[in-house]
Amino acid sequence: MTLFHLRIILIYSHERRNSHFHGYLPSHAAARSGKEERSSSRLQSGYPPAVWDRYGKNMNLNYDLVIESLNTWNKDELLFQEYYEMEKTPETIFAFYEKHKDDPYNTSIVMHPELLPSRQDEEAFMRVSQNAVLIKHPRYCPFYFHEHGYFEMIYVISGSCMQSFGRDQEIELSEGDLCILAPDVVHGISAFRDCLVMNILIRRSTFMDIFMNTIRD
Repeated sequence: MTLFHLRIILIYSHERRNSHFHGYLPSHAAARSGKEERSSSRLQSGYPPAVWDRYGKNMNLNYDLVIESLNTWNKDELLFQEYYEMEKTPETIFAFYEKHKDDPYNTSIVMHPELLPSRQDEEAFMRVSQNAVLIKHPRYCPFYFHEHGYFEMIYVISGSCMQSFGRDQEIELSEGDLCILAPDVVHGISAFRDCLVMNILIRRSTFMDIFMNTIRD
């Protein structure tokens, strides 16, 4: 049986002091083979709508096709990259705004990241019936510090990114790294390169019920 090593980085908050730990867990590579069959409801809840619409209805997702779809640059990623790489003068900023004024939400995010919420709770991302949500982290999304009311698992499929936490510490996450962020940890992610990073948001109660019981066993 083929195994691969997964680096686990756990970041938690204890009396507002942040700590982290490094470890390795063996995991089956079957998920990469695309051979496992799952029910349509489980598939649909675990993949972004664009991926599900293109591949999921066959009930047998191919790993390479899913990665190809996720690697496709979205409109917001291209907008973020353009602003990040351009020389910022009053003239270029005005021209950028005029070019993208039909997308006021992303234009506002990239030009004024300080307006983004500093705290995000479960209700902002999860429906009542959902225990977890899988979201692709947009490349070149502006960096900003924030905290969650839920657990977040950050998995790097390819490339690398920087995870900052506690406002004075940072860790480089590379391909195969899994970073687990506990609730109430102030952090921010820098993905200013061609990388593929997935955010797995998990309810606090779900994580405590399932993951902690598994670790204790």
